[in-house]
Amino acid sequence: MANTLTATLPKIFGQALPTLRQSAITPRLVNSRHSQGPGQHFKTVDIPVPQAQTAGAVTSAITVPANTDHTTSTVQVVLDQWYSTRFHLDDQQQTQIDAGATFVPAQLGEAIKAVGNQIDTSLLTKGSLVGYSAGTAGTTPFASESTFNSNYTAGARKILNDNLAPSSDRFVVMDADAEGNLVSLAKFTDADRVGDTMGIREGEIGRKLGSTWFLNQNVVTHTSSGSTGNLINDAAHAVGATDLDIDGGTGTIIVGDLITIAGDTQTYSVTSVTGSAPATNVGIFPASKVALADDAAVTVVASRDVNLAFHRDAFALAFASFAPVDPALGVVATSITDPVTGVTMRLQVRREYMQTTWEVDALWGVKDVRPELACQILG
Repeated sequence: MANTLTATLPKIFGQALPTLRQSAITPRLVNSRHSQGPGQHFKTVDIPVPQAQTAGAVTSAITVPANTDHTTSTVQVVLDQWYSTRFHLDDQQQTQIDAGATFVPAQLGEAIKAVGNQIDTSLLTKGSLVGYSAGTAGTTPFASESTFNSNYTAGARKILNDNLAPSSDRFVVMDADAEGNLVSLAKFTDADRVGDTMGIREGEIGRKLGSTWFLNQNVVTHTSSGSTGNLINDAAHAVGATDLDIDGGTGTIIVGDLITIAGDTQTYSVTSVTGSAPATNVGIFPASKVALADDAAVTVVASRDVNLAFHRDAFALAFASFAPVDPALGVVATSITDPVTGVTMRLQVRREYMQTTWEVDALWGVKDVRPELACQILG
């Protein structure tokens, strides 16, 4: 088996890759240039984050201005996501494969899809920790041109503009309900308004109003804790606070909840939780925009679908490749990095009791590196 499969395994793997490109939508849209060589579970990859600079006036004086040091900070991506799936062939099925049957590429495509969906979902779940939001939880966005304007034009797009997101490489990822509303809007489908007939002929939205739009069935739903009656505990929370002391309340706030605070128009995502009601400390993003008064009411937003508008650099995705496997151990293995999605996967084929096992796995990590460059569009 080893001699036969060693040469053909990469070709079989490549034939199944198109299914990955259908399931792994988001990985191709984020920064995935930080993958490393053979790595281990829970190892880290350092992501450099440039620092802002200021410009000064140039004078005709001969004095040379002093250099200013800029320390590049780093954010670590932990390779904590390791998933695999497998299928088996008995001896008769293996004989049919050797004769040129197409079962393996087809079933392998399903295995690749399963891992690809997991990678996609891990990225989209990070989006629920972005504190900036537009739209109404529980209400599908883009139902009309006026709600489109509030959800996107004066909502998510404005937030990205306010947060200085570069105008290129912006994307919107949405679920089927949101996409269904969007393609019903004349401004997205009428050829005389859009300038082409692609939306009518193919049902594809493409690039509109500064973003490229994608349907993604993996968009996640965050189920709210439903906690009520929470109050800010004391007035020691100044502008820029990244954690809040909360007292009172029924039920405990959970990571991924969105909250609003009386006297503040900003929504905040809950990134960590310590303790339980009635005395809880929660980490928030972004940092508080105003000083928070003692006993200001904290309201937890209802359950929501997490559609996302974001710039490529809001999130980072890092993969580890795998060390070669010695065929003498009874395993034939190959790894491949898809040039379209940037996803790295491994395929292993091993002989087990009266059958042959085919297994696909991937090891990766995700990080919201610059979450200010992203905005939830609630649904």
